[in-house]
Order: sequence, then C-alpha cells, then structure tokens
Amino acid sequence: MLRDAMRNNDRKALWVLLLPALLFLPPALMNLLPWFMDIAAYFFPLRAAMAGQLAAGHLPLWTPSVCAGVPLLANPQLGFFYPANWLFFLVPRAGMMTFLFGVHMFLGGWGTYLWLRERRFMHGPALASALLAEVSGAMWAHLAFGSYLFTMALFPWFLFCFERFRNRGETRCFAGMAMILALQLFSGSPQIVYYSSILYFDWALLRLFSRKYFHRELRALGAMLLAMFIGTALAAVQLWPARDLVMETTRMGDLPLQIIRRGSLNFARTLEAFLGNNALPQDTGDAAYIGAAGFLFLLLGFLASQRRRRILDVILFLRLMIIGIWPISGFLATYLPGYARFHDPRRVLALAPFVAAPLICRGLTSIRLSRPLRRAGKALYVFLAGSAVLWLWQGGENSFQLHPALGWIPNVNLGMSKILSAILLAAFFLFMIRSWKRRRLWWGIAVGVMIIEVLNYSFCRLDNKFIPEKRVRPPQAAALRRDPARNVFPRIIAFDASGHYSYNYTRPDFADTWMPNLAAFHGVSDFQGYEPLRSRRYTHLLTLVNEPSGLLYPSHFGLVRCLDSPLLETAGVTHGIEIPTSFRDTWDRLPPDDGGGSGVFRLKRPGRLFVFETLPFIARSREEAAGMLRSQARREKVRISPRPVIEHYNPQPILGYGGAGDAEIRVLEYHEGRARLEIDTSSGGYLVFRETWFPDWRVFLDGEEAENLNADIAFQAVWVPEGRHEVVWEYRPASLRRGAVVSLLALLLLVFTCSAMRRRQRMKQ
Repeated sequence: MLRDAMRNNDRKALWVLLLPALLFLPPALMNLLPWFMDIAAYFFPLRAAMAGQLAAGHLPLWTPSVCAGVPLLANPQLGFFYPANWLFFLVPRAGMMTFLFGVHMFLGGWGTYLWLRERRFMHGPALASALLAEVSGAMWAHLAFGSYLFTMALFPWFLFCFERFRNRGETRCFAGMAMILALQLFSGSPQIVYYSSILYFDWALLRLFSRKYFHRELRALGAMLLAMFIGTALAAVQLWPARDLVMETTRMGDLPLQIIRRGSLNFARTLEAFLGNNALPQDTGDAAYIGAAGFLFLLLGFLASQRRRRILDVILFLRLMIIGIWPISGFLATYLPGYARFHDPRRVLALAPFVAAPLICRGLTSIRLSRPLRRAGKALYVFLAGSAVLWLWQGGENSFQLHPALGWIPNVNLGMSKILSAILLAAFFLFMIRSWKRRRLWWGIAVGVMIIEVLNYSFCRLDNKFIPEKRVRPPQAAALRRDPARNVFPRIIAFDASGHYSYNYTRPDFADTWMPNLAAFHGVSDFQGYEPLRSRRYTHLLTLVNEPSGLLYPSHFGLVRCLDSPLLETAGVTHGIEIPTSFRDTWDRLPPDDGGGSGVFRLKRPGRLFVFETLPFIARSREEAAGMLRSQARREKVRISPRPVIEHYNPQPILGYGGAGDAEIRVLEYHEGRARLEIDTSSGGYLVFRETWFPDWRVFLDGEEAENLNADIAFQAVWVPEGRHEVVWEYRPASLRRGAVVSLLALLLLVFTCSAMRRRQRMKQ
C-alpha cells in the first residue's frame, strides 16, 4: 500500500514538474529562438549546418563556414552523438531547439525529485526542492550556453541511479550510470562533465562513512568507478576526435592562472549568485539564483544536518563551492590534471541547485515537522518570499516586478502575453495546491510563492528573450549568389565599425553587420568566426593579417581588423560585407542589381578572379612563393616574417602564392570536407588548397596518396608535376574510426558486465 501511495505521489509530482517546462511551449510553437550570443551565433547555425550536411547524405565532419574551415563532428560542444540533438537534425528549426530546452528543464527537475525520493525524503519537501532546482536561475541562465542545460539536466539522474544501485543492487541502475555519463559526454559541455565526475566520485567516497555497512559502500564505490570507466569508453567515438581537435588549438595547453582567477568565485560573488544582485541582466556564469526563501531553507538545512548521515550533504555542497572559489581554484589548476583546460571555474554553479536540493529539502522538512517553529517559520517564510516577489529586487523603473514578469514568461512579446502568462502561472499554482491535502493548504501557498519569486527574478534579471528565426538569417547571402564574378563557394569577411563584431548581441537587428558563424546557414565560407576551438595555424595567420592592430577577443573570435591587408588574398577572401569608405580603394561595391544595396563588396586585386572557393595557386618554387608573399607588404606598418612562423609547424615550409597563368584548373566536385580538381599545368608546382590544414586532411594525386603540405601558415598544398592530373582532397579523421571501435568494445563490456551481475544475483537467490 505504501508503495502504491508513493507511486501515486510520484505521478502527481511528474505533472507538477512538467508545468514550468510548458513556459517554453509558446516560443517553440512560434519558432522563436533564445536570444543569446552563443545560441544565435554558435550552436544554432553550426547544428543547422550539421543538419544540412546530413540531409545531403554527408557525415558532418567539416565545415568551411567558420575560421576558413574547422572540424564539425569532432567539436564536443555541438553534440552530434547526443540523441536529443537528432530531433533537431530531423527538424532544424529554432522552435525545435527551444522545445529541447524545455524538455531538459523538466528532466532536471524530475531527476532531482527521484534522487531525493530514493534517499527517503518526504514527498512534499522533495517536490518543492525539485521545483526550485528546475526553475532556478542556473537553469534559466544557462539557456545562453546551448549545451550546458543538456549536461546539467542529466546530473541528478546519475546520482539517482547510484542511490538505487546502492539500495537495491539493480543491474539496470549500473547500466544507467554508464549510459548517463556517456550521454553527458555526448551532450556538449565537457567542463560541466568534468565537475560532475569530481562530485560523483566525492559522493560515493563520502558514502563510505555514512553507515556501518562499509563493505557494501565499498562495492558501490567500485561499481561507480567501473560504470564511469565504461561510460567514458562508450563516448570514445566523440572523445577521440575531440582530443585530436584540441591538440591543434590553443586549448592544448593549460590556461594562465590570471584567467583562472578572473573566472573564479569569491564570497561576494557567491552570495550574489544565490541571492541575486542589481545587475540587469545578471551574468550567466554567476547565476544560481534560488531566492531569499530558498536561501533560508538552505541555511536551515545546514543547521538540521548535524548527524553523520546528514552532514554528508553539507560536505558535498562545500566541495562543489571549493571547485570554483579562488584561491583554491588556483591550487586545483596547478595540481589537478585537466582543471586548467577550462576557463571560468565559477561555472560549477550550474550544478549548485541540484547539490543544494537535499539541504533545501531538509530545511523544508524541519519547518514542516517542528511544532515550536511552525507558526514562526511560516510567518518568516511568507514575509521573506512575499517581500522578495513584490519589493526586494527593484530594477530600472519598475519597483513592482511581478507585473512585468508576467509579460516575460512566454517571451512572445505579444499583447496577450500577460494574459497567457497569468493563465499558465495560475494553472501551475492551483495544481500544486491540489497536490497536497486541504489541511496543508498553507504549504502549497508557501511553496507557490517561493517558485513565483524565483521565476520573477529569473525573467526580470536574466537576459531571457526570444526572437524569430528569420532574425538570424540575414539577406546578404542572396547578393553573394547573384554576384556574376563570385566563386562557386565564396569566402567572406564582415566588418563591424564598432569593433564588437556583434559581440554586443542585444542590438535590435543585424542591419549593420553579419554576425559570426551565420555563413553556415547560407553555404558561404567565412574567414572570420566565433570559435574557441580554432586552429593555432589560423590564429597565427590572422595575427599577421591584423598587424599592427593585433587580435580582438583573441580567446573566441577570429576578426579581421585590417581591411587593406594584402594577406586577405592569401586567405582566399573574395567578398566583404559593410566595408567602410576609407577602405574602398581595394573593394568594389556590387551593383544594385547584384546585391550592392545589401552592402556586399568584392575584393579587387589584379589576377584575383576566383574560380573556386579556395582557389589553388601555382608557385614554381618555395623561394618564388615566399618572395611574392613578402612583396605584398607594401605598407610599412604591415610586418610579415612568414618563414619563422611556418617553421614552427613544418621543418620544410611550403608557401604557395601566384596566379594560375600557366595552369588550367577545373573544379569537378566540392562539398564540405572533399574537393576534386583537375589541373593541367605546363610546369610543375605546388597546388595550394585554401582550407585550414588539419592532420586528418589527406590528398590524392591521380589516385595515389601524396604528402599534404602545410602552406601559407594555415592552408594545404601538394606538389603537382607538369601535365594533366586529378587531385582529390578529403577530410578523413582516423580518430573517428578508432573511437567507434572503442565505443563498440565498451558496449560489449557493458553487456557482459550486466550479464555477469545478473547471474551472480540469481545464484544468491
């Protein structure tokens, strides 16, 4: 009977936890996208590029649309192997991405509730704590990072499987731990997986001291470690290519301690994260908002956790905070392997609402069961929560924030938004009250006020806006396609006179610029881009292009600042968008009939009429190529010394430049990651392919594999003898095949281990 009652309560909890996720339904149905830099200019366009390649029948291994070409599938942030993203690949629309955010918000709350119930917490406090974790500022804020929310939502599910395995020894829970860790690795946030793994191990280690059954806890710890090993191996098909990618980027080395310190927490920053501050919007990485009432219950949970079993939750919470607080983060960056590969340790706050859930639950339980504090606790709680909703968080011109919050919740920006928001909140409020008995009506009201307070803050203080999908599809691509002198696949740069390159993403429109990475929507190659995992070779070339100005936002953006640099030709640039008047001597504006009204310009250089997106050039010798490259430094302020830079990567540097005057080149086939050319040359030379050099690019000359040389710092070249030849370049990552083999072996190991566990359980019975 008790089991049936728990199942009934769990069913009620499921429906209650589903209601906040319905706030995503209106923008999803209206095909709206969360309006953040990372979503609009990184995750959405690059995942849409993946979907486009899949629709064309190609595995999305490579895209030329960012930073002159980058690996696509190997990028762990894009989550190609994560099953939820497959829905997006089938329907690559903004509304589908928004819908998936709502699904994962629900999964985070539901997993937290099941974890707490498995630990024998009461239904009411467990549901309230799960609701608070689900709608916390951390969940809403991490919409800005398109993969963080997916990884966060799986965190409590791993802990739930571990607790159930401890309590019942179910084989499926062991398999669940392995699969969930693999899904976290697939979902696209390596930093959160790294922090999660630390907390998983710490929690299992702490459980060794929670009970007198030491041997059982030790077996549970061993099972967790085995599950984590198998889960990591299951994700090898993603991890191995990602490792090879990182080795070619600036992330291969540890970040300097000053960067770690700048991104760490201190005491004031931590309090602001949980209680909020007067910034509008609050920085995403600092948001773990649980409200004044939630913070009160957290403190009560600390006071109520004095026994040995209960104090473990306090230790785990403090362990989480230690990961991100300076100067401990500096110590960890020095001595903990892999820690310094990630910037902003404060992002561990993404997991704070889940780790705090047991303490909040215990605080709620202490008020509910403690008669001496019953009335005082109610009064204090209602006062704090009510004042927070109505008056505490003043911002801008609005001192009463509940009314504007109602208009923000569906984020549809229509006249009916406040009415729709009020209906959703009323349904949520009444349904939650109905889930408790009448004599506990105050409990439903109190929790309802707590949740409304957090929603109020999250929507008024965090930058939660949605925009139509068409806002991230600017019209310039049509002008590029109409340009009669364009190449088959043009390479562009866009100029932002403000120097932000759309970094200030809250601008009302894209009229003055082309945001980074949006070329992925339009079949256009962009020499610039927003990509933290860009090639070191590309970064070196861009540094030369920008001399003497240097790089802007060097850790994330590839931005051309010197528009009259002669090295733009070397980079294969053909077109520019919004070129200022002061640089028009080297740029031709397209006529109005060819899209000139859209601010599209063509780079005018003698002999620079492109036949192909990455036009191959012929140079008869390295010396000739190097001399031609140096001769372009006509302006004194452009200082080019290419050989030392190139020799850093290649002991025999190959520089390719020049016209195709003595060679006839035809493009027979091109798609992302593959080019097939036919060349007829009267003398031998180096055929240069203007696509970023990565180790997994291979070149074939007349069907035989040849050496793929590193040319012009960032690009590729192959020696071609005189005569007519067919040249094929292909991006073939061997790491993908190796990772797939390891993942298959790990799957077999998981099946074998689960079978052995079942046989052992049957023998005991």
